[in-house]
Amino acid sequence: MDHKLKICVYTTNRAEYSKLRPILKLLHLDPDIELSLLVTGSHLLKQYGESKNQIIKDGLQITEEIYTHIAGDDVSKTVETIGIGLLKLPSIFKKINPDIILCGFDRFDMYPFAITASLMNYCLVHIEGGEITGTLDEKIRHSISKLANYHLVSTNQAKNNLIKMGEFSENVFVTGCPRYDELLNISKDNTIVLDNYNVTKKNFYIFCYHPVSSNIEYSYNEWKILLETIIELKENIIFIKPNIDYGNEKLIELFNELNIFNIPYIYVYNHIDIDNFSILLKNCNILIGNSSAGIREACVFGTPVINIGTRQQYRILDILENVHNMINFDKNQLINRIKQIKSITYKQNLVFGNGNASYNIVNIIKNINYNNTEKVISYYK
Repeated sequence: MDHKLKICVYTTNRAEYSKLRPILKLLHLDPDIELSLLVTGSHLLKQYGESKNQIIKDGLQITEEIYTHIAGDDVSKTVETIGIGLLKLPSIFKKINPDIILCGFDRFDMYPFAITASLMNYCLVHIEGGEITGTLDEKIRHSISKLANYHLVSTNQAKNNLIKMGEFSENVFVTGCPRYDELLNISKDNTIVLDNYNVTKKNFYIFCYHPVSSNIEYSYNEWKILLETIIELKENIIFIKPNIDYGNEKLIELFNELNIFNIPYIYVYNHIDIDNFSILLKNCNILIGNSSAGIREACVFGTPVINIGTRQQYRILDILENVHNMINFDKNQLINRIKQIKSITYKQNLVFGNGNASYNIVNIIKNINYNNTEKVISYYK
């Protein structure tokens, strides 16, 4: 390679960073690559765990910290946050002048990164397009896919979806999910981590529920039932607070009203270390909530999942036997479902990858034609 390949990556929160991390580590160590890592969103906010510290702990150098978040529980703040990103990113891109911009997933705060890359004629590579979830994430994901020049997807179904959307087959690569690269290699000795969180194997639940920004009232009602359920359950709960999405402040108000933080069997966290979360997920009875980890990660360990509401409903595949979807339920129905599946461990299911995704992704990135940034749908003739 005549010059180092300049790659710019943007990360906004712990969940998507957990997928980017194995890729970033390979890029960081590759002598032919110059990596620029831009950090924004909840990574920089103390009330959400300030997960930029995880990035530093992992030995990765942060190129820029970009503060874009506009506080306030109003949907207009989401748009304003995107606007701030659009204002700040162009000058940063001009300074870095990357060959390739690597954009992941479906976060609203990832949107300005993709828009800026596309409008400034940089080669945009999108990870995990072509998936179907519903809610706001669906709009963001497909919009980024239409801006992207190349696509790195987890499954053949995702590839076929992108082709149906007019993407050229030769620009869509099935790599698997990079999160699996680490999930399949976690430590076998989990005792120290479980002790640190005051739990024992198969004697606790993980609770992780995020606001559904497209229907806050419905989301609030689900949240109320969920909180009342875990209070009545009187069993150990690892409770991860809602993410930065619109509607979270309304959820936190009820959390405070019910005094969840002071219930002795509920352990509340703003943020959990990625490796610790993997171990907790492997050893818990059930993951309850609407986190994508319930769909994409729990199946690696056969951990039962009660997936709540609509946030992930279209991600549920028939072959994910460990995932139990609940929509329009009451407290008694939820408690009964918990009792039914709490002692089950399902067979491992590697539907989203085999542990080689990050190597596949880096090899593909190093060999694409990043100079051609033209975009046209495949059925234009």
